[in-house]
Order: sequence, then structure tokens, then C-alpha cells
Amino acid sequence: MSSGLPPHGRSWKPADRPGPPPSGPRPGWHPTERPAPRAWNARRLLIALAAVATVATAAVFAAVLLWPRPPRPVRLVLIGAGYETNLAVPHNVPGRQGLRDLGHWAEDHNTRWGRRGRPLLEVRAGELGREGDAVARGLQDCHASVVVLFLGAHGGADADGAFFLAHDADLADDTSLYRLDRVLDQLRNGSASASSR
Repeated sequence: MSSGLPPHGRSWKPADRPGPPPSGPRPGWHPTERPAPRAWNARRLLIALAAVATVATAAVFAAVLLWPRPPRPVRLVLIGAGYETNLAVPHNVPGRQGLRDLGHWAEDHNTRWGRRGRPLLEVRAGELGREGDAVARGLQDCHASVVVLFLGAHGGADADGAFFLAHDADLADDTSLYRLDRVLDQLRNGSASASSR
């Protein structure tokens, strides 16, 4: 009596036997023959070379346009008045400290980011006094396209407009007042001369 098990060493699955391929129509998705690889002809080669040359030219053009350029220097003009020797006006400790801090920051910035002796920030400092024009001296020989002016002084306003008090101010004397219009005129004249260069 048979136990229903296949004889030793034989599988229940019939072995694949090589034979002729099945006859009849094949499905549409099943290729009948593999297509032969296409050979590169001269026309395709020229088109590929033209495409590569176009992409390379565009890449070079973009690199030139985006090439990093050193920034132009900026003129930083620091004008202040501390009134340490003038008892008619309160001391300006915050203004002096602000000027000092900006000067140290500019020095550190030039040390860190300046290139080969060419500072990024041209610093000019001065004292706002009755004699001379500190703003004009700070803007003298300015070739920078950007000017930052920091005025650390006490000020006020009257019928003629806003003003700053000079370091050696005499409140009874109008020459102690440095008018804001004068500051703006100096900046306007300095920017006109810088743009004409």
C-alpha cells in the first residue's frame, strides 16, 4: 500500500524540461526579439557636442556674473562732543562710549575682514567744536559710495530747526549751534562729489 509520499529524492513538482517554445501568438508586452543597440552616427554626435558646449558656455557665463567681488569701502564718520570741560552742558558719557564702541568695532571688523591693507571701513573721527567743521573734515577726500555718520552730541531745536551743541558750546552764542541742515548739506555735497568720480 502506498503512503502517498513521493519516492525518495523525487519532488512533487515536475521538472522543467527544455523543449520547443510555446507556439501561438505572444502577448503584446513580450518582445519577440531584442532590438539591436543603435550605433552613434555623426549627426547625433554633433548634436551631443553642441549641447555640451552650450551648457559649458552658460556655466562659465554664470560663474563670471556671480564671481565674488570685494565690497567697496564704507566711510564711517564718528563725530562727538563729551562736554567734560564745559559746565554749561551736561556730560555726554553715553555719546562718548558709543563713539568708542563703534571705533573698536570698526577696527575689529577691518582686522577680521579687511584685505591686504585695504580696510572695508574707512574710519574718520572728530570733535564737534565751534572752530572748524568736523563733519566736512570727516567727509574730506571721501571716495566711498556709502557714508555712515554718527553724531554723539547733545542737541535741541528752535525756530530755525534742529541743532547739535558743540563741545565748547556757549549757550548765549549762536556759533555754538551746529545745525542739522548744515550736516545734511555736507552729506549731499560729499555724495555728489563721490558720485561724479
